Amino acid sequence: MSYTIRQSGNNVVITVKHEEEDKDITDKKIILIDPGHGGSDPGACNGSAQEKVFNLNISLMLYDLLSERDDVVVYMSRDSDTYLNREDRLEIASEINPHLIVSVHNNSLENKSYTGTMVLYYNNDTESQYGDITSKECAQIVLNKLLDSLGTVNRGVVSRQDLHILSKTPCPSFLCEISFISNDAELERLKTKTFQENAAEAIYDGVVEILKIM
Repeated sequence: MSYTIRQSGNNVVITVKHEEEDKDITDKKIILIDPGHGGSDPGACNGSAQEKVFNLNISLMLYDLLSERDDVVVYMSRDSDTYLNREDRLEIASEINPHLIVSVHNNSLENKSYTGTMVLYYNNDTESQYGDITSKECAQIVLNKLLDSLGTVNRGVVSRQDLHILSKTPCPSFLCEISFISNDAELERLKTKTFQENAAEAIYDGVVEILKIM
């Protein structure tokens, strides 16, 4: 047995691994799902609706879908309403060394008329070690799946330099901004289980396509 210990807010997280189990996963792709915000950080808000709740719901649905596959090992940066700062998230990524990082968020603007879906990415020169696909290509694949499934406005794939989960990790990664919580009509759709399931399934379909290229 081996273990790691890390601080997460006021909590101490101990991860225990069995060496024989580690050997079994060497031929599988490792995926980290990162639900945005959590705990004392609610993310974007509209009335009583908090972004962190939707991010986690969709991420848990995505986790369940991916966990059924035999060719991947799936981790979540958080699976409950827990606060993680950006260093916590980077430490988790460093511990598991994923082949792909999927971050799940929802968007917000002061202009409440904005709606739609975008996927963020960061170009990383070291990505080639994980296969012939870049973060930008991953982002485009997943965006296309989300648009087809949700019927939302296409806000494109957008390069971001300031997001640590994208820029400070060596593997392909992308951040889904699934909808605009600041838009009242889009928020009502986001609140429904059907919309959340469709979003999770679309991201799943995108990840499956990415895995084929990897």
